[in-house]
Amino acid sequence: MKYLFVFADRAGFAFVANLPLLYLFAAKNKPIKWLIGYSYESLNILHRRLSELMCSEAFLHFAGMLIVCTGYFDT
Repeated sequence: MKYLFVFADRAGFAFVANLPLLYLFAAKNKPIKWLIGYSYESLNILHRRLSELMCSEAFLHFAGMLIVCTGYFDT
């Protein structure tokens, strides 16, 4: 149970750590575009993939914390 809590907690931290990058990829006039030189369309694909990753991190955090807080697998 302790390891499930740690895993769910780390998934939540990873979600929060990726938020600034997600916002940077979402901006139309973004500093990343000026730094790397990729177009808006190609960076939008990265924004979509990052958002999919963050949705899975949020689900893992929710499911793990739900299992830990309800004590479903306590023995």
